[in-house]
Amino acid sequence: MTISYEVSITLNENKLMQLAAMAAENRLTLPYLTTVSIPPIDIPAWLATRLNAHKYYWSDRAGKIEIGGVGIALKLHPDGKTSSLSRVQQISALCADDRLLFLSSRRFDSERDSDPIWDAFDPGCAVIPEIMIVRTGDDYCFYHCVGISPGTDINAVRATFELVSTSDRSNAETQSVACGFRPVNVVSFPNLTRWREHVRSVLREIDDGRLGKVVLARRTDYPFSDPIDAWSLFLMLRKHYSDSYAIFHQVRPGESFMSFTPERLYRRENRTIAVDALSSTVPRGGTPDEDRQFENQLRGDDKQNREHRFVVDGVSGMLNPLCRETPRVGETSVMKLSRIQHLWTPITGILKDEIGDDRLLDTLHPTPAMGGTPRREAMEMIRQLEPFDRGLFAAPWGFASGAGAEYAAAIRSALVVDDVVSVFAGAGIVAGSDPDQEWRELDSKDILRPFIAEGKAS
Repeated sequence: MTISYEVSITLNENKLMQLAAMAAENRLTLPYLTTVSIPPIDIPAWLATRLNAHKYYWSDRAGKIEIGGVGIALKLHPDGKTSSLSRVQQISALCADDRLLFLSSRRFDSERDSDPIWDAFDPGCAVIPEIMIVRTGDDYCFYHCVGISPGTDINAVRATFELVSTSDRSNAETQSVACGFRPVNVVSFPNLTRWREHVRSVLREIDDGRLGKVVLARRTDYPFSDPIDAWSLFLMLRKHYSDSYAIFHQVRPGESFMSFTPERLYRRENRTIAVDALSSTVPRGGTPDEDRQFENQLRGDDKQNREHRFVVDGVSGMLNPLCRETPRVGETSVMKLSRIQHLWTPITGILKDEIGDDRLLDTLHPTPAMGGTPRREAMEMIRQLEPFDRGLFAAPWGFASGAGAEYAAAIRSALVVDDVVSVFAGAGIVAGSDPDQEWRELDSKDILRPFIAEGKAS
């Protein structure tokens, strides 16, 4: 595929000097951002030409917003008192610039000991990439950002912008790289025997009335004989899971996280918020009649509907104190994806003025669809039973700005570290759950399995 574009950036000297003075006065690093409209461009193809260690890609499931970024211009770390998203609000207000767009994620469980494999991803931080291309609808915009700190050499900043204006042009041929998926082994944590034990442990707690639902997860490791090209893997899977959010986060060429999730945690447009209640799973049918049979089975199954009601009630209950009035719970329908279908209920509301994105994430994550209910008891059960740290799996990943934000829950995900692909999937355990049936549901949610099973190589 051929991509072609060029960009010319105009430096606003007055704004740059004002920002430098503001950074010195507040003892902060502030983003100096320049944006310019560009012709339509294939953002994934553009990212394929970039050699940066840090790469980011995010697109919503409706195809309305697409973000590609490289490098790090500004990274906000949480401290003991202030979250990174609180600092996003502070900096966006100080700069009075709603164009500022921060990418951020969190760990699934901040109270669990972290596995070192997740450390490089800096979950909890918020980042503005050095260069981004953002598509909103049919409009494409090129972003260039530089962090301005107290004592920053302004001449060096000017030179950076001149370099981008003169050299950030591309007319590159990019070709998809074939990915052969023939692992030398397959290992699941837990294995089937331990999984059955874990499910039965949860069911006993449910029978005793201490729990209503627990979402248990499995990590499946696929080691290969050679390092995996994570970006090629991502592009191939993105075509297959085109009806979902697509997330890619590379921290070095051999270490990347990706997710193809249908699960929106929330979308905020100024004070309006929309949240998904998404749960319960059956496969897609091979024919229209078979597909309708599975849909009718999903709609009529008592266990599936009880699982979904936990999610709807939990999400609306958590959202209620954050809104000016009782959130509106929409009609439940069936969301059909490429391989599976879910029960889906939209929930919307108007946020109180003081509610920011940090408060939203603190309140909504993890939803009953990601952790269970009651939340505290379910999380304790997950810590007790799961033999791995979920890290970014089932955790919030998205973007925030002054004007809006959108976060997905990063399920249906994989971590690529050199020659090992670790795939994560989860299943909601409620009264009536069968361990072997839930194991098969995990198989249906394994994003790599169909390519290995079918021997596909592209």
